Amino acid sequence: MRNYLLVSLCLIAFLSCLSGEDITINEVYYTTRTSSNDAQWLEIYNSTSSDIDISGWKISTSKNLSNAFLIPAGTVVNSKSFLVFAANIDVMASLWGLTKNLIEYGDALTFSETGDNIHLFNNTNNEVDAVWFGNGGEMGSTNAAHAVSFGMSLARNPDGKDSDNPSLDFSERFPTPGQSNTFTGFTQSTWGKIKAIYSIYRKLLLGC
Repeated sequence: MRNYLLVSLCLIAFLSCLSGEDITINEVYYTTRTSSNDAQWLEIYNSTSSDIDISGWKISTSKNLSNAFLIPAGTVVNSKSFLVFAANIDVMASLWGLTKNLIEYGDALTFSETGDNIHLFNNTNNEVDAVWFGNGGEMGSTNAAHAVSFGMSLARNPDGKDSDNPSLDFSERFPTPGQSNTFTGFTQSTWGKIKAIYSIYRKLLLGC
């Protein structure tokens, strides 16, 4: 009986580990310089060796959950994989060619370009992860990640790095939605994406 109880406690502890402690906000793209949030997105990463169901979890720009997007039922982040949340999935496909492992949040979230805080909560409203940048929004500027340049993203490198200090964990990088943040150098394909992105932004900003 004692051994059974010990095994049960170990199993509960193991399942608790899989409940989200290793799900992180891995990358944020917020510097769009447009009047809407259509091109903004964020990416989460599952660093564990098991799939994690995040049905009913919430993403919020308030540590008090006053502004939150409810993650749909049946949403699973596969092991060692990424899931992207975008304001507009059509814009996401146009800018980045991403059509899979993608969920639209619409107007539920908007990230301030001067600084903000983003929080991930599990289905019991316990905070799993948070990142704040620039002026830090509600969190303030202490330990805030540095603001990034137009067209760049705020990203963890390596993926999933988490010391609970965004100023140490995040840096400015070329956007890689749905892919590893590890930089491998510019290629012909990379430059093609850059030109395509700025061409699309020209249309968004100038209408031409």
